[in-house]
Amino acid sequence: MSLSIPLNSLRLLCVAAGLAVLVAPAYGSAALDASQRDASIAACMDFYQHANGSWLSASPVPAGYGSFGYTDELRAAVGEQQRALLKGFADAPADALDTAIARVYALGLDEAGIESAGLKDAQPFLTRIDAISKPKDLAPTLAELHRWGAPILFGFSAAADLEPPQQVIAYANQGGLGLPDRDYYLREDAPVLELRRAYRAYVERLLALAGRAEPGAEADRVLAFETELARVSLSLEQLREPRNSYRPTALRELERRHPNLRWKDYLRAQGLRGIKSFSLAHLTFFDAVNARMESTPLPDWQAYLRFHVLHAAAPFIGQAFVSAHDDLFLSTLAGQQPPARDRRVLGHLQSFLGDALGQRYARQFLPPVRRESALGFIESIRAQFRAAVEGASWLEAEGRTALLTDIDALTLAVGGPADTAWGDFELEADSYASAVLALARFRHASDMATVGKAPTPRWPIAPSSLQPSYDASSHTLYVPAGLLQSPLFEPGGDIALNHGGAGAVIARSLMAAFDPASGARRGQLSEASREAFAARSRGLVAQYGGFAALGPLTVNGAATWSENVADLAGLQTAYTAFMAAGGEQAESVDGVTSAQRFFYAWARLLRRNYLDEALRLQLASDTRAPAKYRVNGPLPHLSAFTSAFACAANSPMSLPEPARALIW
Repeated sequence: MSLSIPLNSLRLLCVAAGLAVLVAPAYGSAALDASQRDASIAACMDFYQHANGSWLSASPVPAGYGSFGYTDELRAAVGEQQRALLKGFADAPADALDTAIARVYALGLDEAGIESAGLKDAQPFLTRIDAISKPKDLAPTLAELHRWGAPILFGFSAAADLEPPQQVIAYANQGGLGLPDRDYYLREDAPVLELRRAYRAYVERLLALAGRAEPGAEADRVLAFETELARVSLSLEQLREPRNSYRPTALRELERRHPNLRWKDYLRAQGLRGIKSFSLAHLTFFDAVNARMESTPLPDWQAYLRFHVLHAAAPFIGQAFVSAHDDLFLSTLAGQQPPARDRRVLGHLQSFLGDALGQRYARQFLPPVRRESALGFIESIRAQFRAAVEGASWLEAEGRTALLTDIDALTLAVGGPADTAWGDFELEADSYASAVLALARFRHASDMATVGKAPTPRWPIAPSSLQPSYDASSHTLYVPAGLLQSPLFEPGGDIALNHGGAGAVIARSLMAAFDPASGARRGQLSEASREAFAARSRGLVAQYGGFAALGPLTVNGAATWSENVADLAGLQTAYTAFMAAGGEQAESVDGVTSAQRFFYAWARLLRRNYLDEALRLQLASDTRAPAKYRVNGPLPHLSAFTSAFACAANSPMSLPEPARALIW
């Protein structure tokens, strides 16, 4: 059960206990800065520009970024916090894991050492692939790669059983693609064709760097191989439904169905002895893989496996490999420039040591007093979200009851993990790649060791991040420590800024989970209820589709609809929580009312400058609208906003009542 303590009472308790210093381990000032606004633009004409104009003019996108905004400033401050932690581990480690973390960081910064190591740590895997001489060699090679934490061709992981979730089971899932989505292989429009050409060039580049005699011919084999995998893969939309990846099946049945995959031997190689079943839902994919292990020429298999070993190693070895990886996955796919070396290594640490690093980060920057205050804050937002669902007259009674039960049952994980599964892990490594390999193998073995046991919560996000995450399998909302610091959240601080910052982010995360049209819990509602909800918010599609973002390019209202709904609902819920917390009685500050400060906080959170290339890429591929429209899009639907700034009925930031979306 979560503990809820009124903020004022909590603050008094802190002071009485002499703990006031713990209330605000902040990385920034919460106060609004009026100089960052553009006074020449009226709030009711263009609120985004009004709230952020001077900052936008004075903050060009720095080198190394495709776009730059307020959250990047906050992440930079988080990075400084993390580097301070890492320095502390090196100077005065508390245990073997602290020493290992510091060692990995030092090896990652040793660029000369990385260049000197070359392909040393990948070579044993490449040699094994070269030695494949018959189809029966494929299954044990894949099993060995997976044992080292390299899930090439398909994914194999451990997670809570969906029915019931009291035990961890193993899941085999489709995979094997170098590009993020199957549609990149199947569509024939010009942007996708260009991306496929860039990907093929990347494949050839890695193979050439590894000294292959005919890298172009091997790249063609790889692309053809992956295209066939894409044809038998589920779409991203299908994968959003957790049950499309859930099908517990007896091992003996899978052994009969997929003899070439040799599942029993595979499980033994992963340290799983004696298990009688695991989940394998993507039958079309695995049926095709099993067939191809006999029908596809071995040189095609070898080219595919060889490339994927190099692809997995590329971020951790010499600069030529790193640059090739960055050119495709940062520049082409994300419109970003390579990060500084320390930022890159810190990101790798988050991937491999995230739970250990996160535990230490949360312990340092979200101490118990602050965490309890955050819990009370989050519970107050949940209460308002619950009230919105309870009052939704368009919901059928059965669906409303199901949603309310689910909202009450939602687990809140706040701050970071309570402990880690690393124990007394000691790192033995003489290069960065060997350190990463050791961590990957240890993590995979640790995951496999949980199969058949009761699940232990594992954070799906870094506690230093700014964005909550909902996990459908455990029905848990993870709210990270990074979000719960000033300026986004300050215990006992300005309730308008708290609710317009962290509160709105948390509320939209609740909406993303419970959205009746597309959220993870939508299966509990009837088709009639889902359609009724969609009808109430369908006007957002046309509204956002009319936003001209870059020359003739407009926002894709259909592709961004779910995210736009979450923004609007999040703002509505956070604002009602703000009112319930005493928003109407809060005093004005520097002539700005509390209601106005709420909306300024939201606009500040989203402010962002873009390079044209990055904005063009976002418009083409992202499910979230560009920053300006995430501010100017939802606010005209809110009477609280138009009242706060006295917007006339015909102003750009006000919509007539019939045109307003009614989320709940």
